[in-house]
Parts: sequence; C-alpha cells; structure tokens
Amino acid sequence: MQPYAEEFYGMVAPTRADRQTTIRLPSAYYDALATAAEISGTSIGEERHVDKKTRELLNVTADMAHEVEEYLPPWHQDPGSYLVFVTALTEWLQQYKPEGDAALKPKSTAQRLFGRRPLTIENMTMLLLHAAHSYVAGPPEDKEEEEDR
Repeated sequence: MQPYAEEFYGMVAPTRADRQTTIRLPSAYYDALATAAEISGTSIGEERHVDKKTRELLNVTADMAHEVEEYLPPWHQDPGSYLVFVTALTEWLQQYKPEGDAALKPKSTAQRLFGRRPLTIENMTMLLLHAAHSYVAGPPEDKEEEEDR
C-alpha cells in the first residue's frame, strides 16, 4: 500500500517521466525565493530535495493525520484528536533520536544567515517557526488579491 502523502500529494522521488515547467509567481514570492536562494548558496530553479528519512516523516505525518480523521475529528479541530496526533508523532520520532551531545553544528549557510550572532536552539527554532508561518500565510500579494474580490 502506498503511503497517504505519496498517494495524494505526489511526494515521491523524481523519475525520468517527471516534467520540468515554468510558472508565473507574484513578485513578492519570487523576491523571497531569490533571497532564500542567495542565503543558501543555491539558485531559484534548484529543486528542493529531502532525504529518505525526511520523506518518510512527511508520509508518516500525513498517514497519522488521515488515521486520526478515520476515527476522530481532525487533529486541528479537536483538543483530544490533537493530543493523540502529537503524542503518536512524538513517540514515533523517538526511534530516530540521535545519540550524543545536542550541541548545534552550524553549516556555512547558518553562518551567512546569523553572522556573528551565536546559533542557538532558540533562534534556530524561531527561524523554523517563521518559515512555517510564512508558508501557511502564503505570498503577501495573494492576500491583497483575495481582499479585492
């Protein structure tokens, strides 16, 4: 059986049958991509690849959310469902918890981004949360277009 995320969201490794395409983006979104590409030392057109364990995490998260909805209200609409979902996901992740010191080991991209400021768990967490909130909010121009309708 194919995992839920792969089945419904197409999160599989690229194949020879995949097609590259060009899309039109709002300027603000393009500018944000350009900035992120510059910081990471990549180009805007470079594909974002994830390793096997990260792809597995995406699939398992989607599968767990789907399973919750088979028996309970969606995890994001009900406190009990949320607790079940977060507990199951947290327990599942424990199998991949690396051994050893949890000190951060920054790459050169982090040094370019944070400069002389020390890279801490707190400021890296804030970066990830900001990225997640930005993803959910979408490009700023989209909101203006919706308000005009």
